[in-house]
Amino acid sequence: MNVQKGTSSLLIAALTLTTAACGTGNTGAKDDGKLPASKSAEQKPVELTWYHVPADGPVGDAFQQQYGQLIAKKYPNLSFKVLVNKEENTLANVVVSKTNLDVMLASFASLPAVKDNGLLGDLSDLVKKHNFDLNRIETASLDMMRSLDTGKLVALPLYELRFVLYYNKDLFDKFGVPYPKNGLTWEEMIDVSKRMTRSEGGVTYRGYVGPPSNFINANQYGYDFIDAKTNRAIINTDNWKKIADKFIPIYTAPGYNAVKEAYGYDLFLKEKTAAMTSAYNSYAATVNANVPNWDAASFPEMGDLKGVASQPYPVVLTVPTTSQHRDEAFQAIAQLLTDEVQQERASKLAFLAPLKNPDVKSAFARDVADWKGKNISAVTAQKGPKTIAYNQYNTSAAAAIGNAMMAVIDGSKDINTALREEEEKLNKQITADEAAKK
Repeated sequence: MNVQKGTSSLLIAALTLTTAACGTGNTGAKDDGKLPASKSAEQKPVELTWYHVPADGPVGDAFQQQYGQLIAKKYPNLSFKVLVNKEENTLANVVVSKTNLDVMLASFASLPAVKDNGLLGDLSDLVKKHNFDLNRIETASLDMMRSLDTGKLVALPLYELRFVLYYNKDLFDKFGVPYPKNGLTWEEMIDVSKRMTRSEGGVTYRGYVGPPSNFINANQYGYDFIDAKTNRAIINTDNWKKIADKFIPIYTAPGYNAVKEAYGYDLFLKEKTAAMTSAYNSYAATVNANVPNWDAASFPEMGDLKGVASQPYPVVLTVPTTSQHRDEAFQAIAQLLTDEVQQERASKLAFLAPLKNPDVKSAFARDVADWKGKNISAVTAQKGPKTIAYNQYNTSAAAAIGNAMMAVIDGSKDINTALREEEEKLNKQITADEAAKK
């Protein structure tokens, strides 16, 4: 990637991400997200500043491929100066320097930092002004956007990440065990993991490796981490104990090393002694580069929640409060959310579209070499779960549950003690943070 001090000026079409506003905008059955032509946007040359919150955001040719060329199809008059969150262009620096940012790409988890720096606004007026149909967007993703700041539509989802189960076909062939399939329950997956765990020829093989936090973050039941009324952690509960009790046996099978298996992606990728792991669909390129004979199955399911996927993890676009070109920036965003563009990004770049249109969703990875001959439905077959209420401490709470599980796995604590202590620790931190703000 040609990163020139994190910036790159590129002539390209305006980023038009379809801002999905519940019940507003076009409601025609054939709506594909295309906005009416705007003379000002189509004719007036405008340079927009695009900011990547992820420090590895694409610039140069990679930016053109993923965003610029697609925007240029409708808005060839727009050019972009691309900044990346590193070196002199860290988020803190652009705030201090009062840099005018027009389009911002961020992961959902990074939006609180954007909000704390005063850059997160509300797109509702732009959705209404440009007659954008939010009904085309997955409801769960929109709910997440609105949960961040008292119902405001702070951003629009550009694509989503979803957990899948990756497996090494060579190991399953070696031991004569059937490959995992879509719709596998956790009980069935754990049974498969136990069958694949063994020592042979001086080599220890593991059925499954990966951090316990994956199961917590997947949160298929949609359990809350933080009480919305009290702003205190609620992880020492029967619900979370049941979750912990379900997954701990994966790591306590005979022959397992508690720590090594919990964080042992290299056992799957490098040593190739682990049969299965779970990660986001974006991990496929890494798997493909390391495990020649791999495939994927949908993320295992709860027995009473058949067909339900992991929590959506959206990557989003927004118009920061500093923008001097809000209309052009929104039109650029909306262009990226049209059915046509989303289908092209899904097909050629393996981005999972946040749209309801089944034709767009089914295009996922159709023309991507990493997924050629693979079970693409592992990513697309499931429906979204009940989404959890946003709280700035959700990530800390999920990590706390993972820590509690590890304490049980390594035998240092029982689950009741581990969850109680982690909850108390987190609540002390929340109290301290609240006191510091007074």
